[in-house]
Amino acid sequence: MNKRERQEFSELEELLWRAEAVMEEPPEDPQEDLFDEDEFDFESGSADDGFYRNYANGYGDAPEQYQEPDAPNDYDEPEYGYDPEDYSDGPEEYHYASPIREEPERRPVRKRKKRRRRFRLIHLLAALLSIGIIALCLYIQPPKSDDPIGSRKSDTATILLCGTDADGMRTDTMMLLYLSGSEGRVSLLSLPRDSYTITASGNAAKLNSAYGRNGGGEEGMDVLMDYVRNIIGYRPDGYILVDFTLVPQIVDIMGGVDVEVPMDMNVDAVSLAAGYQHLSGEEVLAVLRFRAGYATADLGRVEVQRAVLKACMEQWLSPAHIADALEAISLLESGSLSTLTTGNYLWCAKALLQGIKNFESNTLPGIAEYRNDVSYYILDRSQTAALIDESYNPYKVTITADDLKIAN
Repeated sequence: MNKRERQEFSELEELLWRAEAVMEEPPEDPQEDLFDEDEFDFESGSADDGFYRNYANGYGDAPEQYQEPDAPNDYDEPEYGYDPEDYSDGPEEYHYASPIREEPERRPVRKRKKRRRRFRLIHLLAALLSIGIIALCLYIQPPKSDDPIGSRKSDTATILLCGTDADGMRTDTMMLLYLSGSEGRVSLLSLPRDSYTITASGNAAKLNSAYGRNGGGEEGMDVLMDYVRNIIGYRPDGYILVDFTLVPQIVDIMGGVDVEVPMDMNVDAVSLAAGYQHLSGEEVLAVLRFRAGYATADLGRVEVQRAVLKACMEQWLSPAHIADALEAISLLESGSLSTLTTGNYLWCAKALLQGIKNFESNTLPGIAEYRNDVSYYILDRSQTAALIDESYNPYKVTITADDLKIAN
């Protein structure tokens, strides 16, 4: 017999005993139980009416056995472990006993453990998230030149963007991209391909020929960076050299771009009408290469190129293009020549988001001029120094005309 059955058995025995006590000496005349409440006086009743008084209260017929609820018991309640078989039948020899039961075992509260585990899990996730953010911040960094001219402005960098022509030996497109997360500003400066320079041997040459004359590749770009340093007063923090054949792939990955085509254009097999329209990759490439129709020739072309690049930045820098942008960055890394790391590219994207609403674009100041029957773009040293120092200087030091080595 288990504990529950023993308890039920004890309760049943007690109920049976109480019933026998009540019914031990029933009245001979059943009519005695049917008394008139109006004639019966409970308060002044004699000893003879004690039965009814006790009977009405659910006890036996002996009034002296009745105890008031507040009266103390004549017996003590047994402690745990009392054996109900020790008592005998009958009201006189019966000793009240609680059912056999063991003292309940105290168990640890599981909810507290769950709360503690949940609390620890939240702290662990917060710690991992903090570590991830710190690691990401350390990974996403701006590129920095290994040949600085002074202390730098915080969260600021410059990158030389170049695109080669059909034979891949001349950089027909050259732009200096200035990004400043601290200032929340983006600036784009065109370096005309016909800019007049003097080679180490003292010969006149156009800026776009420096890359090819020095064998192209990393060596050619290293020499080009030196020429750019002479023009702007410092060496850019990095460069990206893109073959124009890569442009259509990048544009198509990003889903095209909406651009204002300034005039009717016919480039190779692509024909475009003037007006604002959505362009595919091949159509964007045609706009970037077109130059024959502009009154200012190459200066008109670089102005349109900056407008196209600005449109790409504004339209592609959105949450909807995050996956496409990562794919485009991967393509740039594999299909272009660059000193930038993946972390640098991600920093550029962040800086563009911070400063795209404060966008400025310029062309190096100068004039077109023929020398020895060759068309050159002659840079203005004073105006160039003022423009660079105001809008394209990543350093805290001032850049003056004396810092520039521009050929005249």
